[in-house]
Formats: sequence, structure tokens, C-alpha cells
Amino acid sequence: MQQHLPDDLWIDIFSFLPLADLCAPCFTSTTLRDAVCHLIHSRLLYPTYWWRHRKQLPVHNMEIAEWWLSNVREPTELEVLAAARTNQVELVDLLGWDDTHLSARHRNLTRFQPGLSWWDWSDILPWGSKRIITACLKRGHLTGENRTLFDCTPLLEKERPLDIVRWIFQMPVEDLPSIDNFFTVRYQRFIAYELAWSGQKEAITMLKQQELIDPWLGNLMYQGAGEAGSMDMIRWLDMSLDKFVGSMDLSI
Repeated sequence: MQQHLPDDLWIDIFSFLPLADLCAPCFTSTTLRDAVCHLIHSRLLYPTYWWRHRKQLPVHNMEIAEWWLSNVREPTELEVLAAARTNQVELVDLLGWDDTHLSARHRNLTRFQPGLSWWDWSDILPWGSKRIITACLKRGHLTGENRTLFDCTPLLEKERPLDIVRWIFQMPVEDLPSIDNFFTVRYQRFIAYELAWSGQKEAITMLKQQELIDPWLGNLMYQGAGEAGSMDMIRWLDMSLDKFVGSMDLSI
């Protein structure tokens, strides 16, 4: 006959586990989940808690996200950006466009700086495509007043769709309204660097056909390809942008 372990005993057992491993028991049973929550809430607010580690919870659909929001923990930037990457606008709405709606305790645990939101729309926008962009437009984020918040180094972890590159360089794109005075020249130069870094030849060819590649952009493309260690991309740039060869000493 199986004997049921007292709930308090589970708390003692979990106290020997690293905090980063306390996520898995939450998905096993309500008893284990309650024991983990009791243990976490009884400890001091150290920044090494398990939800500060890169333990992304699933965002496959709204139902799954609603479950762990109710039973496990509040969202972090990891889940929000994962939803943005798959263009789940409704899920981003659920998780939040920033962390201001979260509990004070969760904000205290997750924020790197007091008073500074862990994420906001400017973190979400680079990961999304048309649906995320349209949502940002409707929310009034993409204005000249906000462009300094977005004038930062683009993310190198993804390949940008061609129509998004066109939109950033203020060319007409179907289903996306044109916006003025948002993407700065500095940001477009970052994009040029990123395109070469990730080997997006089609996008670079499109920019060349539109006569948008000036010496600054050309040099940054060489720099991006070089720092990515791609000799194939450098050779391709030699053939495509030969007038910019030899000027790789300009900084971003």
C-alpha cells in the first residue's frame, strides 16, 4: 500500500534543490506546486530565484498561458518576446506590453533596476512582424517622440522579413502604413550591419536597387560580414558593392 507523504515533507525535500530546478514540480501536481510556492515565498528575495533564470514557460496558445499565469507565476520578458516572435498579439496583450501591471513583489524580483520596466513595446517590436507592428501603431508607440527609445542596436538572433526591411527604410509595404520621423539614420545603419551579419543578400540587393546604400551603409555591411566571420558574404559584397571596398574603419 502506497503511503502519502505529508505536504510539509515535500517542502523539506525541495529545500535541498537548486532554485532553478523548482519549476518542473509545479507541472506535476497541485500538492507539489503548493509546496514549491510555499518554499519560495518563505525565503528572502534573492535575485537568483528560479524565475530569474532562463526558464521560459510555454506560450503555444492562450489556454496554456492562462493556466501557468494562474497556477505557476506571473510572466517575464522571456514569454512576452516568445509570443511576439510568433506574432501572437492577443497573447502579448494578456502577458502585458510592459511589467507595470504585475505585482509589486514580482517586479521587485525581476527588474534589474528599481523603477525601470523589465520590458516594454520597444523590446517587443523588433521580434514581431506585421501584426505586432500594427498593434504598436494602434497603441500610439511609433511616433517621433518615442523614436529615441527604439534607436538602439537591433537584435542579431533573427532574420528580418524583406517587407519589414522595406518598411524600416520607409518604402511602401502592403498592410503597413508609412510612418515619418521614427526610424533614424543611425538605426537604419544598424540594420545594414545586421543584414550583412546574418547574410541577408536579398535584402541588401533590394536596398542597392533602391539606391539606398551610401558609403556609411556599405562600410557597415562589410563590418557586419567580417564580425560574423563570413568570407562568403564578404566576397559577395565585393562583387555587389565594389565601390565601398577598403573602408571598414568606420564605427557604428
